[in-house]
Amino acid sequence: AVNLGRASGETGIQQINADGFSFMSNGGDTRGITCKYIAIKFYSEPFPHGYTLLDYIKSDGSAWINTGLRFTTNTKFEIKGRWTTTSLSSEFFFGIWQSLKESELGYENGSLVYLIGGTGKYQSFAPDTNSHVISSDANGIYVDGVSVGTPTWANVSTGYDIPIFARSVTGTIRSNEITSHFELEYCKIWQNDALVRDFVPCINDDTSVIGLYDKANDVFYTNAGSGSLIAGDPI
Repeated sequence: AVNLGRASGETGIQQINADGFSFMSNGGDTRGITCKYIAIKFYSEPFPHGYTLLDYIKSDGSAWINTGLRFTTNTKFEIKGRWTTTSLSSEFFFGIWQSLKESELGYENGSLVYLIGGTGKYQSFAPDTNSHVISSDANGIYVDGVSVGTPTWANVSTGYDIPIFARSVTGTIRSNEITSHFELEYCKIWQNDALVRDFVPCINDDTSVIGLYDKANDVFYTNAGSGSLIAGDPI
């Protein structure tokens, strides 16, 4: 509640709270004065307008999303989601391969790895089917805030756009490496400490198209591949 601190004898709104506001006159002296309490409910519309937020989206194994961004030595990620199985060969949430320079998150030959910069710099961690926050900055690669490795920024792959749910090899999406086993809850990307993508899963209320809404730029990103994106439950 917000108390406006009106002085004795002052007429007007005295207090504002979640249920509305109270009105007072003459410091609470109501003789000859009709005082009313008017309750006003405040509602906020779910963001963004025209879309319904989802608890996650995933690919059917053919769909993927182009972020329109390329890695730089100042790119940072924060991703929340979960793998629905721990037995995969080669599937990627994102990945770029370019002249032996790699940046990727996913299953590589049966191991769950997070790699930023250079071949042979994989950071492996034990897979499970729980939801986790996976992130990176200039100093480390983290799972739920715990460091699991160190990036090699000098060797990041910078020549091609970053895909979500897929891996790009010299600019071509590897169709057999698109994952259908990752449920994405959100994805944030920073360049030079500026938040340039703030993706949340949504469905367009008018068209029923599923995708990621970028709250940083008010842009809706949809399937860039074939197949379909699959929606979780509405929030």
